[in-house]
Order: sequence, then C-alpha cells, then structure tokens
Amino acid sequence: MLQAGALFLALTCLPFATTYFAEPNVDAFRTDYVVKTLGSHWMAAWRPVSDGADRLSDQQLGWSLAVVALLGGLWAFRKNQRALCSIMAAVGGLLILLIPLPLVQSALWNEVPSAIKSVTNNWPTQRLYPVLAATVTVACGTALLRVMRRRRKVSRWMTAGLCLSVAWSLAEASKFQRRTHLSTLTPEASERQLYPENLTLTRYAYEMFKRMPDYVADGVMSPLMQHRVLDAASMAEIASNAAAMRGGSQAKIFALESRASGNGEFQLTPSIGLLPGREYLLEFTFFQRDYLGDLALHGDHVDRNYHLPADGGRSAFGSAPGQGKSMVLWTSGDAPETVQLSFRPLRPTAFMPPSFGQVRMTLINRESLPVKLESLVPYIAHVHASAPAWLETPRMFLPGYAAYVDGREAEVRASPQGLLMIRVPAGPVRVELRYVGPPLVRLALFITCATWMCLLVLAITRRPKLVKVSPTAQPEVLPLPRPIAARSNSQG
Repeated sequence: MLQAGALFLALTCLPFATTYFAEPNVDAFRTDYVVKTLGSHWMAAWRPVSDGADRLSDQQLGWSLAVVALLGGLWAFRKNQRALCSIMAAVGGLLILLIPLPLVQSALWNEVPSAIKSVTNNWPTQRLYPVLAATVTVACGTALLRVMRRRRKVSRWMTAGLCLSVAWSLAEASKFQRRTHLSTLTPEASERQLYPENLTLTRYAYEMFKRMPDYVADGVMSPLMQHRVLDAASMAEIASNAAAMRGGSQAKIFALESRASGNGEFQLTPSIGLLPGREYLLEFTFFQRDYLGDLALHGDHVDRNYHLPADGGRSAFGSAPGQGKSMVLWTSGDAPETVQLSFRPLRPTAFMPPSFGQVRMTLINRESLPVKLESLVPYIAHVHASAPAWLETPRMFLPGYAAYVDGREAEVRASPQGLLMIRVPAGPVRVELRYVGPPLVRLALFITCATWMCLLVLAITRRPKLVKVSPTAQPEVLPLPRPIAARSNSQG
C-alpha cells in the first residue's frame, strides 16, 4: 500500500498540483536562506531542548527516535524487509532535506515542487520533523517489536531501553508544554481577541499567492477601507472608501503625549472615547519617524497591537515614510467605551519624545462612501460609479469566483494588486460575489461524494453469506503432523 501510494503521489498528485495550482513564486521561497537556516542550528539540534523551548534548534527529531530509527533501519535492511525498507528510504529522503550540505541542499530544494515549497516556507524543520517522528515511530517501532518477538533473551533489555527512551522524550516534550502554559492568554484576553473589532488576518494568509496587496498588515485590517473603484482602461483609482473617509466631517484633532509607566511601556494621553454603533477613522501624524516597537490599543472590548515603523506591506499602518497612517476603530459593545493607547519600545533604553504624535478622529458615514459594504460573507455591496469601471474587493483572486451585478453575471479579473475585481456599469448597482469553484474542483468533489455514497450503499446492502451444514455430514479428519524431530530426520 505504501509503495502504491508513493507511486501514485509521484506520478499523479505532485505534477498535477504543481501544474495547475502552484506556479513558481521566486519571492515566496529562497533556497539559500533555507540552507543557511539549517546550517545555523544543525549542531544545536542534537542538544537537549532549551528551558524556554523557544529556539529554532528545539525543533528536532530527538535522541530516542534517532536511535530507534538507526536500529530499526539496520534490522530491516539486514532481514530484507521490503515494506520497512521503503519507509526507511522515505525517512532518509526527508533527512537529506534537513542535513546542511550546501550543494546537495540547493539542488534538492530547487527541485521540490513550488506547492510544497510554499507550504514549507522557510521553516522545514517545523514541517518535516513531525512527519519524520510519526514515520520512525510506526516503521522502526514495528521492526523492533519483531526483533523482540524473535529474540526473547534481548527483549527485556530492549524493553528497558525503550522505556528509558520514552521517559526521556516525555521530559523533553514537557518543556514545550510549560512554554504553552506561560504563553497562553487568559480567558478574558482570549474572549476579547474574538470580538469583531479585534479579528486579525495576518500576512501568512496571503503568502500562498503570487502577489500580496500593499496594505496587508499583521494587525487588524478593516474591509471597509479596502474597496476601490478603478478606471476600466488605465486601472487608475477613480474613487475609494479610504479617500471618502478622510474627507468626512465632524473631525476631532488632539495631540498624544507620552508618559513613562513602571512596566517599560509609555502611556499615551488622552484616551479615545467610542460610542456603540459608530465607526471612526483615526489618522496618525507621528512626530518621530524612527519609532521601533508596538503601538497598543486597549479597552473593554478593543484589544489591538500594531508594529512600528511598519506593520506589514508598503501601504500598511506604520510610522515610516510611505506607510499608511489610518485605521478604522469601533466597538461591538452596547455602552460607550474608553480606549487607552500605549507604546512599548523594542529597546527599553530608546528615547521617547514627550509629544508622540497627533490623531485626527473622524466619524464615518457609510452612506457617503462610494462602496457600501452590506455583507462580507456572503459578499454583498452597493456601488455607485460615474462611468463603467472595475470594483476592487478585499478578496484575493482565485479561479472559480462568480459575480452578479443586479442579478446578472459579471466579469471577474485579478487586479494589479492581486485582488479580485468585478466589472460594474455606471450608476448605482448591487454586487454579489460567490465562490463556486473551478470545474476541476467541482468534478473532484462529485467523484469523492459518489465514492463515499457507493461505499455506504455497499456497507448497508451487503451481508455475509451463511453456509448451511448438513446434519449428516461428518467432519473431515485431517492427518496429524509429524513430530519435529521425525520431520527433521526424514529430511536428512
């Protein structure tokens, strides 16, 4: 079964996935970086796990599994166990990808399909060592059990050795468990992270695509701001929600003053007041450009963090020149909320000016926006374009999307930012977007469902056949085997 599965994977799955779903993306994967990363922690990976379990070298196979793999592989090779040898060959192939041999590593990683490279990213140890651990446990563990059954004299010693190995592995794994307890959020903090105003969609969700939008950030991104109307010919921006928000009325401007606190943070005053059911645009003006740290916003419901000087792409929120300086803030609570701002420098000795910056706070009126977002899932929006144009949505472009403008199917295409855009006519229209999937994916789903239905029908309808035995039938008398000694004498 393993050999058939490997053959099917090599001949069908990998070429199919690479050809149809994973075009080469040079920027998303750097082979030289992987080789340098593996070389930097290869020797440290054979040491015990660090107390904090926070180093890259802590992702390792471990001494116990390494010994089990060596002994099980030698026994399978000497006894010509084909199935186990096949598994050990797969283990050896994965180990070669993790051993820092510059020429071999560069050649092998360059030949790995782009789909696997994109999923692996720059952390092959985190991806491959768990697979190695499971493979060694099943394959080599089976081999050692066969040895113990055949050689009863050494079974006790092997049992004792395996027990010691398991105890050592549990002691090493407990360091990761302790780190988990130390880094886990409190129930109250976890609940705040699930509020709509705090949900984050980090850059890792976009790195599988050939191009990431410039505004992709690690912090909270408002889908309301990420809507633009583009010219049908030149793709130039005609209108956008972000520009319409900045031109809103009822703006309040106040300066942020920094004051050191006892925990290494700087409190920024004054605080910001939010009313329920209202959305606000915050536009920051930073008096100093070389801020390096985290800007935090905390309230009863609001709990956000933004990295400075850049929180992501070239247009993401940040204090550096060219970075975006705006964010949308609101509260999902039923009562007014006060949001406190603070800044934690990356270096505790960093200089902090008394005046941190300035904030322009504007109340957002959704009715004045060129794109009124009614629902994100399913995607429904109302657009008012002055001429035939393209509506750029926050959705990443994928084959299989279907768009409908006033109930009629419309053309979809990838924008220069890699986002999905829909052709819209002039005037107010209602846009709806659905993901129906490409024909190949729908065919695969149909075949899968049909297969499971057939198996279910067979399991229900098939019954074991009962063999009727005649009451007069006599049981067949088999000849008794000869004793072992007599058999060996007869064979000389």
